[in-house]
Amino acid sequence: MRHEASAAFAAAVLYFASSAYAQSAITSSEADGCSAAEAGLQDHPEVEQMQAVFVQSRLATLQSGTAGPGSSQPQGASDLSSARLLRSEKALSMTPEQRAELVIPLGWIHVPKTGTSFCNALYHTPVVCEFFPEGVSIADSNKVGAWPPNWSPLEAWCPGGFTSSLGEVGAHMGLSEYLWELNRGHLVTMLRQPEQRLISAFKYEEEMRWSGPTTQREYAEIQAGGTVRQLTRGGQISSGELSLPTSDEVSIAIKRLREGFVFVGITEKWDLSICLFRAMFGGGCVSSDFLNTRPGNSSSGDSLYDTSELYGYVDVYDGPVYAEAQAMFRQDVQLYAVDEDKCGLDC
Repeated sequence: MRHEASAAFAAAVLYFASSAYAQSAITSSEADGCSAAEAGLQDHPEVEQMQAVFVQSRLATLQSGTAGPGSSQPQGASDLSSARLLRSEKALSMTPEQRAELVIPLGWIHVPKTGTSFCNALYHTPVVCEFFPEGVSIADSNKVGAWPPNWSPLEAWCPGGFTSSLGEVGAHMGLSEYLWELNRGHLVTMLRQPEQRLISAFKYEEEMRWSGPTTQREYAEIQAGGTVRQLTRGGQISSGELSLPTSDEVSIAIKRLREGFVFVGITEKWDLSICLFRAMFGGGCVSSDFLNTRPGNSSSGDSLYDTSELYGYVDVYDGPVYAEAQAMFRQDVQLYAVDEDKCGLDC
């Protein structure tokens, strides 16, 4: 059974929802006259499915019913506020389970080469995957992906835990405007230093013998800005599109990261990221959460790739987004008092 939130918790959520909606009145999407309601998204079957999940798993959180079905409060207002709420001291008055209830169904934005292993941490979070078997985990995601075909259906182990709008758990789905409106305030991700991610992606494709650029520099010049593309464009693997991001898309990506993501981890700070996720959303310390399920053949442990073959190339698109992610991460680690020296020692 999921825990019901306290009256103070509900009041905090409603306070942040109302203030977030007032601020969101000047967002770029509404300035363009294309809000979710005006676009008819509330009538989309996928939205109806999501709303049903909200009723089952989140109405207990909003006890007064003010933000429930039939309310005049726009869908997404309370969802948008959850990212702000969880980065405020008000969040510390909630239990990890209450915080998790607020943000399910989760939407994992899985940027390629940032860590498929993150799926284990998600599965071992009780509010997300209420019936996930103890001791089960993915050891090699190269072979089985993020959800092995021999496992029970996702909804059997994680009822209402993940949104279906982003495809299968672990898919590299991009955030179109529609998907952003639908999932903001429920999004989680891990981000990686841009040049390291590009080199890792190049080496992975080289190992898989896919056709394409033959040098790291050429690959980087084509694939730069993959994180920005995935945070601002739709598509199954948005980061593989060939057109480079615009400066406006960089700004949008940073804004979405800050306003719609309830958790942003850092691949280079993997253990600390997992411990932060546990502090925020509950779950026990599980050793498999700290595993690398898809190690490359060209690096080991925490070592970094040699960037000399980039010949000075810098990803000017993803760089600012990664800097914002690092700032958010440091803020959250401090807020939730996660101790790097003690992190993961008991697993």
